[in-house]
Amino acid sequence: MSKFLVLTSALLLILSCTSAQTTEPQFYDLYKEYRTKANAGNLDTLLPAYFTKALLSKGDLTDQFQRSFFLFENSLAQETSHFEVVKSGVGCLTVNGYDTANRPVVFSLEYVSSNEAWLINEMHVIYSEDQPMTKAICPDEYGALD
Repeated sequence: MSKFLVLTSALLLILSCTSAQTTEPQFYDLYKEYRTKANAGNLDTLLPAYFTKALLSKGDLTDQFQRSFFLFENSLAQETSHFEVVKSGVGCLTVNGYDTANRPVVFSLEYVSSNEAWLINEMHVIYSEDQPMTKAICPDEYGALD
């Protein structure tokens, strides 16, 4: 009987460990979800669900240019590739593509975990004729690339 209890306990322990979520967040999926939902009419209510208060407080969201930037539609009209990484509790997503004028552009977004959600905390946009990025680059790493 005691062997049965030990085996049953061991089996329950193994099953409980394997059912725990171990996957990393998918930042590109969060980014695409935001892009799909965001429009000029719902921006004020949608921004706090995807961006940190710290980032939103840096800009003037009554300014039409800044508001349009948060829609990403003109800045990144066509995507060609993306990369993501998690390091030290911070997630980074880099998206390569072209703007509406067909200029090469690289978007780098930093995600932080806040109240059990991943929010965009920093953004860095580069318009460049150089080759697109081949890995995820966090916004604060661009100074080190020079």
